[in-house]
Amino acid sequence: MFKTKTPLLIAALHALGITPGLALAEAESEEQLVVVEAEPAVNEFEMGIGYIDDDAYRFGRYNGMVDQGPYVIGNIKGKEYDGDGGFWRLRGTNLGLDSRYLRLDAGVQGSQQFFIEYDQIPDYENDTGSTPFTNPGSTDLALPAGYDADNIDSFLLPFDQKTERERLGLGGKFQIKSRWQLSANWSQETKEGTDWIGAAMGPSILDNIFKWTNGALLPEPIDYETNKIDASLTYHGEETQLEFAYHGSLFDNNDTSLSWTDPLDDPSNKTDDPIHRPGRISLEPDNQMHQLSAVLGQMLSSTSRLTALASVSLLTQDQDFLPHSVTDSDLTPQDDTSLDALPQRSLDGEVWLYRGQLKLTSNPMRNLRLSAQYSYDERDNQTASNSYTYILADGVPGEFDIDPPINPRSNDPLSYRKQKVDLTAKYRFNSIVSLGGGYEYNHQHRDNDDVQVKTTQEHTVSAKLKVKPLSQLNFDIYGETGRRNGNDYITRNYEHPDLRVSYLADLDRHKVGATINFIPFHRLSFGLKTEYLMDDYTESEIGLRESDQTSALLNFNYQITDKINTHAFYNYEEFTSNNANENKEIEKGTYDRWEADLKDSSNSVGLGFSIEELANKWDAGLDWVYTQSKGQIHMTGYQAPVDKITGVIIGDFEPIETQQFSDLETSLNSLQLWTQYQYSDAVAYKLSYWYERYSVDDWAVDGTINNYNPLENDTISQFLFLGEDTLDYDQHVVGLAVKVTF
Repeated sequence: MFKTKTPLLIAALHALGITPGLALAEAESEEQLVVVEAEPAVNEFEMGIGYIDDDAYRFGRYNGMVDQGPYVIGNIKGKEYDGDGGFWRLRGTNLGLDSRYLRLDAGVQGSQQFFIEYDQIPDYENDTGSTPFTNPGSTDLALPAGYDADNIDSFLLPFDQKTERERLGLGGKFQIKSRWQLSANWSQETKEGTDWIGAAMGPSILDNIFKWTNGALLPEPIDYETNKIDASLTYHGEETQLEFAYHGSLFDNNDTSLSWTDPLDDPSNKTDDPIHRPGRISLEPDNQMHQLSAVLGQMLSSTSRLTALASVSLLTQDQDFLPHSVTDSDLTPQDDTSLDALPQRSLDGEVWLYRGQLKLTSNPMRNLRLSAQYSYDERDNQTASNSYTYILADGVPGEFDIDPPINPRSNDPLSYRKQKVDLTAKYRFNSIVSLGGGYEYNHQHRDNDDVQVKTTQEHTVSAKLKVKPLSQLNFDIYGETGRRNGNDYITRNYEHPDLRVSYLADLDRHKVGATINFIPFHRLSFGLKTEYLMDDYTESEIGLRESDQTSALLNFNYQITDKINTHAFYNYEEFTSNNANENKEIEKGTYDRWEADLKDSSNSVGLGFSIEELANKWDAGLDWVYTQSKGQIHMTGYQAPVDKITGVIIGDFEPIETQQFSDLETSLNSLQLWTQYQYSDAVAYKLSYWYERYSVDDWAVDGTINNYNPLENDTISQFLFLGEDTLDYDQHVVGLAVKVTF
């Protein structure tokens, strides 16, 4: 799959709670506990006041610092261990903000441990949107009295797109035998707020449904609850490690659907009185996931180890469907508002997932390391397939004049089987040179009917050379080449015959890279990493045809003295791709071809330093980061004449004028300064300053493409947007706090 995977051995050991290279302390008997010497309590509490210079939704999106004015600085941490093995640890951060976190651990070492934690995560997305609905966040959106779509601007009301997650978790670990440990965790996460969702309203007539359809971005209510349960039983032996585990996830959406009245007049309305039709759309359904797993780690000999993993998961979803429509239509034979017209009242979805892994690692020779891994993944979708005759966008039935007809439609449950073989070897010739390589084979078979490629196969060969000519210098050179191909590509009826979906298309991939690390002396170090990746979709004429990724990272660290440290970095990333499409219009006698060349690039630079115990009292630090990114789309078009009867090309392709997109540009400049004065052994004062400037030019939000405004030219007259602005900001934040240690 052309990806770097975490070795199964390491993953299995971490899943078992074992860190490679560290021995697990064990009691000599079930009654004897592991006890450390008592340590004095170390408690630290930071309390202060900060000030935010201006309102900035984007700046405070995830930290909660969105409003101008003062805020409380609050952080706490502490721990204590007694001579009998008892302990407690406490940590709290951002206690005065909406991004607060608090966790308490306590227990007896080697016997039992408990924790409780609270986590709050805001997402302030945008506060510049507007809507004509009077009750954003409701499941039944209402238009105001006297609403007039022709004067919609006078009815627009502001609304904030924001959500907030709150998570409460608790759990414990118990040493039930000298080598056996039982653990159980539970967490409940709620997410509440208002986001947006796109919805369409079909016309009340059959003629040209696409011409007479309205669209709108609606305020979407968010009211989720997710409960997660984890339990495991682990065994830690000298040669054998085991884990048996259960994981459960239960998602509940307290809002099942969203109803609204179309804020735009029915485009097919021929009367003087506006028609605002009702609509309804389903929201994310309730669902559950339950998983049982087992992991084994076994030393076969002093040089060989076997790890194995097996799991089975059940995914279910049984939310009731919505009726065909909120209103009856004379065009359908059934009651459109009743669930009885559907083949079944809910999806009754049931999916089984099976996963297995085996990995063998061995050192048959002192300088040779070998590994072989086999993985199996299966998705068995047992959801029933039914035929649905539906009504489009609460408007008309789907039997309008389209070839091929799209009504009725059947759901096509996706099932697949994946198998992977991964072989690697590494040989160290001497203390200077080592060489590694590998071969990976991926095979996937898809069982659903409506898929373009049933079976794909991927072969990847990789190699890596590591050289350390000096104790202060080492570098790596690596590369890989791979190919994906499948059986005959079957294009769907409504797709272009030459279109190839990128994740199923035949692909040649090549990657090369290098890293260099240099330490001239113990206080100074340099690092450089660069990588190039090329994808060539060899059989794709329409769609994504090729892409390239280039990256380079340079970092620098210098410890000037024992108390002064500096660091700096520069990072460059670039992604380019070529996409193609074409359209033949025989009636017009034209054959158009066009290509889109996309280029996304970013430059990031940063530096910082820290000073400790200046004049035995002062600490100070600085961190600065600047990032600039640009997205470019270059369009190229060609046109050839075709015979209006046969459709045969009768001339050469000639370049034509093509509308170009504006560049997408984003920049972020962030500077943080702080200093701390140690007034006494127990008291310190901290002063901080944070400056950040964010700027973005986005034609999709600004509504202008190279001085062309599609809204002013009535090209999207039947769609109601939110009217958002780009969230540029220029922000200053200062803070003053006292830190007390006791």
